[in-house]
Order: sequence, then C-alpha cells, then structure tokens
Amino acid sequence: MAAELNKITSGVNPTQKKAKRGRKAILSERGERARKVPDYEDVANWSGIEDALSAVRFDRATAAGVETPRFFSVNVANISPAESILPTETVEQSGKSSLYVGSMSEAISSALGAMRPQLLRMAENDARRASGDNAPSLETLVQYQHHTTSLIAQYQKYSGLRDAENINWIEFAEWFITRQVDLPPSTWQTYRSALTSYLERIPSDDAAAASSLLHSIEELAAKKENHASSRVKFILPVDFNRIIWHCDRYPTQTNSRLANYLRANVRIGLRPVEYLSSEIRIIPDDNAPHGRQAWLFVCNAKYGHGRANGPVRLLDLSAMNDEAIDVIYDCIDEAKMQSQIIGYDRWLNSLNNALNRIAKSPKSAVTTRYTAYSARHQAVANWKSLYDSISVAALAGHVMPSTATQHYGRAKYAWPEERLKNMIVRPCLGDVKRIQARVLSARRIRSAMTGGGMAPDMQQDDLAPSM
Repeated sequence: MAAELNKITSGVNPTQKKAKRGRKAILSERGERARKVPDYEDVANWSGIEDALSAVRFDRATAAGVETPRFFSVNVANISPAESILPTETVEQSGKSSLYVGSMSEAISSALGAMRPQLLRMAENDARRASGDNAPSLETLVQYQHHTTSLIAQYQKYSGLRDAENINWIEFAEWFITRQVDLPPSTWQTYRSALTSYLERIPSDDAAAASSLLHSIEELAAKKENHASSRVKFILPVDFNRIIWHCDRYPTQTNSRLANYLRANVRIGLRPVEYLSSEIRIIPDDNAPHGRQAWLFVCNAKYGHGRANGPVRLLDLSAMNDEAIDVIYDCIDEAKMQSQIIGYDRWLNSLNNALNRIAKSPKSAVTTRYTAYSARHQAVANWKSLYDSISVAALAGHVMPSTATQHYGRAKYAWPEERLKNMIVRPCLGDVKRIQARVLSARRIRSAMTGGGMAPDMQQDDLAPSM
C-alpha cells in the first residue's frame, strides 16, 4: 500500500513541480544579479551620504524652528563642511556643467546642495504636521508620554536593561510590534501613535528606522485597497512604439515633452513629482561602463510618515549610453522649468491629456488610455524581471518590498530582455541594505508573533527532570 501511495504521489502534477523548479532558478538568478556590486561602487561612499543625510533629522518643534541642514560628506578631502555647501544659485546657474564632478564625495555634496530647497520643504512640512491642526492636543501628548513611559518600563523588564538611554530603538520597535497579538486593536493603535510621536523627536538614525518600521507594519498585513488600482499598470511595447511615433509624426510642444518623458521614465521609474527634485551627477571612471559613473539622486516624494526608504535614493545609470542619460537629464530640466512657468499640476495634466488625445485619435492605433504614472509601473515591471524584490523596492523608493509586489506592474508585463539592454538601472548598495535590515526585522516579528507575541526566549529550567 505504501509503495502504491508513493507512486501516486510522485506522479501528481509533474508539470507544476517542474515549473516550480524553473521559477526557483529564475529567482536565484535575479538574486545573484542584484547582489553583484560593480567594482566602481565604493561602499565607503554610502557612509558618506548617511553622514550628510543625518543632518536632515528634522526638528519637529515648530516650522520656524527648523534648522538649515548642512549637506556635506566626511569623505570629502581637504574641504571643510562649510565650504562643501553649494549655494542653490550656483548650481542653477552652472547649467549642464554641474553634471560633471571629480569624485563621488563631490557628487554627494553638490547634489544634496542642489536638493536643499526640497529637503528644507520636507523639514518644514514635517514640522507643521507636528504642530498644525492635525497635531495631537496637549492632553493627548500627555497621554502619549504616559503610554510611552509605561512601554519603555515594560521593555526594560523584558530585556533586562537598566538604563533607558542605551535602548536599541529598532529592537524596541520589533518587541512592541509583537505585542499586537496580546493587545486589543484600539489599544495597540493608541500605543503605536504614542511611540511614533515619541520616536520622531529623537535625533538618531536608530529612532528614525524604528519609526519607519512602526509605519511599515501595515505592509506586513493583508493587501490594502489602493485608490490608484484603476490605473493602467503597464505600457505594451507596441503601444509605446505607437505613442512615440505619433508624437514624432505630429511634433507639437506637448507631444515632444510626452515622448521625452516616456523615454526617460520607463528607464528610471520616478513618481512624476520627483522630477522636480532630482539631480544627475557624472564621475569619470575607467572601470565603469562607457568610462564614467552616472548617478541619479532622487528626493523621495513619500518620505513623510516613514513611507519611503529614507529622504533620498540613488539610481546607478552607468550602464546606459550617453544618449539615454541626455534624455533623462532633459526631462528633469523640462519638468523643473515647466513647473516654474505653468505649475507642476498643469505640466502633469498636459502629459495625461496628450495620452488621452492619442488614445482617442483616429490617426493613432493606440486604444488604451495610459497615464503618466503608467511609465513608472512599466519600469517596476521591467525591474521585476531583472532583480529580486528588495532591489526593486530600493529602485522604487519603497519602505518594504511588498508595496511593489501588491500595487505595481507585474513581471509578466516586462518588456523583452533584448529591449532592456540600454535601460539597465541599478540600486545603490546603501538603499538595498536599509531595506534588507527592515525585511529581517519583519521576519523576526512574524516569528515572534507566531510564537506567542511577548513570550520570552526559551530558557533552561534547572528544576525540569532530565531526559
């Protein structure tokens, strides 16, 4: 009987088993490709950018009290912090020459200097949220302080720590999240709000990471409805060709901008608003493709409330040829200029309206009503065919890999590999490592919640009978 059962089991759906093995091989190949770091990427640079961004731990007291961030890298040789700050006017007036720098340290300093106005706006908006109409009342803040003090005392008892100043806030956040199975939902939400308010006022990287982890817990839960679910989350290659052909055939200013935007954004996958706060820097390097490194600095649009992977993300464009990088640069420059002339909303609406006109035009073979955001979805779909989920999240600026998995273009819509040769973009190692740490925290949380929430680690009971 057992032998017959084994034969039946071994013959069950061999096609599915073979497909599963093939899927594992593909995922393994993507993982190896994502982990491969080129020789020209110096890991020390990412400690430099972390040092520069550590100055952007926002003062949340009042909008008027926001301090001006100092953008500099400790790796910049022979340059004092004050000298390394590039005034915004200098960057804007230097034109395309500001693209070219001598080292990654100079790239970090100059790019963050150019992004300074947007980073300051982020700081001011964050401060207003803490003190505006939606901010907690004084009575609520007192309750938050009471809840936080109680939780810290419980964690000290649980972990054996005597000094609250030495708390590892990331481990503390993990411990708190595991309590979700022990507390009523309303109580847990109140405690989470209290802890978030408390952590946001601690000027440390660990506290910022812990706050981000508390916000990203929703990403660990079931799928959520997304207001953007009705968007077309891909652009078919044949339709992309038709749209570009139509724009070239009828070269109005709007059509030319649309063609440039689509050519750029299927490569870099930015949120449209992120074009207003992005910078390209090119560094001569014989070890890099085409004899130069090319990095895109992007100010994450959804950094508020811990919804992005830090204030800034970096995309490595070095594998693209000069023509592709020129298209991306021109699109960024055009978006900034149009935003100043007619406003960001009108610029974005003009792109969407142009796509609608092409879909309705009898002179066009395109029938699907794509949007400007469809290009970002297509970029994410292409990345899913090239990289593992953590690398995709780093490229998209997401706090957790599940965002792209649940809400963005699927790998089945990825363009053919031969078409992606001049579209390869890599995440920087620093962005990947931040998400990896967050994913590891999520796994520990799931394991602890499965094991009974606050249950302490198993310890040897000296009174237990020996085996």
